Amino acid sequence: MKAVIVDIEGEYAVALDKEGRFIKIRKTSEHIVGYEIDLPTKVIEFNKKTLLKIVSVAAVLLLVSSISFGVYSYNLPYSYVNVDINPSLEIVLNIYNRIIDVKALNSEGEKLIEDSYRNSQLNEGMKKIIDNAVAQGFLKNDDENTIMLTVAGKDSKKVIKIKEEVESAANKVLNDDNVVSEVIVENVALERREKAKELGYPPEKWS
Repeated sequence: MKAVIVDIEGEYAVALDKEGRFIKIRKTSEHIVGYEIDLPTKVIEFNKKTLLKIVSVAAVLLLVSSISFGVYSYNLPYSYVNVDINPSLEIVLNIYNRIIDVKALNSEGEKLIEDSYRNSQLNEGMKKIIDNAVAQGFLKNDDENTIMLTVAGKDSKKVIKIKEEVESAANKVLNDDNVVSEVIVENVALERREKAKELGYPPEKWS
């Protein structure tokens, strides 16, 4: 059975197995805290004082593991929103619906890229994109405008919520900027999105 070293005491090491048991074994040169081992068939009992110390160490290890997982999951792409105004952009969201990246899909899109998008909430990111598009003349209050938003993600329920959020955010910003524009919101399966991107299809042809 596998276990992880959680404490070193003189000639002995204490390991925590997958069933939550603390087991005392003879230390070897390889044994350091955090090292994974295969448990020997014979184990040694240990006293209550040692157990309390081990529990404290194990709690710290669990906290560190939780923090590490949180950092990892925060930076992991989970959902995508393609914004096509011409400029065209792709918003990359994590599982917490925070923006972790914004990518330009054409040369015009490069003009709307800002470092400040990262870590923004989705509605904040949409506001910045549309405000920038208006400021740079890509959306005009005296012209016919269309914004197409295409949403894809790993969780279909979350995709529906994102669709509602981006549509609401886009319409609010357009209203605040006194710009009349049609807002089209579509969703597409993640697999279809990946295949379409490989083939070079634009977002409006993904559905």
